[in-house]
Amino acid sequence: SEGSRSAPQRAAKENMPQSSPLSDAEKVFVEALAGAIGGFAGAVAFYPLDTIKTRIQAVVEKEGVARRTWMEVFNALVAEEGALALFSGVGVKGVQSWTSSFIYFLAFSAFKRAWEARNGGKRIGLGANLLVAAAAGCCNVLITEPLDTLSTRRQINTLGAGAGAEGSGNGKKGL
Repeated sequence: SEGSRSAPQRAAKENMPQSSPLSDAEKVFVEALAGAIGGFAGAVAFYPLDTIKTRIQAVVEKEGVARRTWMEVFNALVAEEGALALFSGVGVKGVQSWTSSFIYFLAFSAFKRAWEARNGGKRIGLGANLLVAAAAGCCNVLITEPLDTLSTRRQINTLGAGAGAEGSGNGKKGL
C-alpha cells in the first residue's frame, strides 16, 4: 500500500515521468519487436544444436552404415573444424530469425487488430485467430525462406561434395 512506502519511495514514484498509452500502431510495433528479440535470442542460444541436427540430416545414409549420434557429430565437428564451426552461419540465422519473428508478430498483431476493428471492437474468436495466424505465417515464409536456405547452406558447406551434402559445392568454406 501507499502508506507502507518510505518517503524516498513515494518521492521517486511521484517524480517518474508518466507514460502515455501506446497507439495501436505503436502496440503492433512493440509486439513485433518483442517477438523479434525473443526469436533472435532463441535462435542464437540453440544454434549449435541446429548445426548438429542439420549436419546429421545432410549426410546421405549408406546401406549398412549407422547414422552418427548427436554426440559423435558434435565431437567430430569440434575436432575436425574447431568449436567455432558450431556457429557457422549464425549471423545469417540471427538475421533470418529476427526478420522472421518480426514479420510474423507484426503481421499477426496488425491482422488481429484489423479484424477486431472491422467487427466493432469485438474480441477475435478461435477460428478467426487461427486464420489470422495462418495469414501471418504465410507472409513470414514468403519473405524469410531465402534466408533460412542460406543459413542451412552455411551450416553444411564444409561437409564437402563427397560427403553427401547436396549443393555443398567444392567443399570450401563460405559461400
